[in-house]
Amino acid sequence: MSWLPPDMFATFCRGMDAGLLQRILTDLGRPARAVGEDGGWGWVLQDAYAAPYGQGAEELARDITGYRFVELVGDKAETVFLASTSACECPHGQSYLIPHCPRHPFQFAYHRGGFEQLYLNLGARRESRRGGAAA
Repeated sequence: MSWLPPDMFATFCRGMDAGLLQRILTDLGRPARAVGEDGGWGWVLQDAYAAPYGQGAEELARDITGYRFVELVGDKAETVFLASTSACECPHGQSYLIPHCPRHPFQFAYHRGGFEQLYLNLGARRESRRGGAAA
């Protein structure tokens, strides 16, 4: 097992090969640090970044499974987004109805059909709070 280095984002996608996932992220200005495939899942590792406006990494992982990329991946794609950034210490860090600040996306998110099925943070006593369609 390999640990995700600090301040990194990892996006895993089943239903899309790693090369296509890398091209999508690179075209949006988010180059990959590492790329690979294993067990039917493609993955891309990126440096963590804040998205002060526009689409953040977690939202992009969600949208890959939705209508925006359906012509490329079909309607069976699913993604897992992992962030090794610290849990959000912002005033809304425990709220799932208010977006987190741009520097602290949810640390784990599972997406299917263009929706968050499950998302949560780890540590700082936030693991008991989670959201999504399957929460």
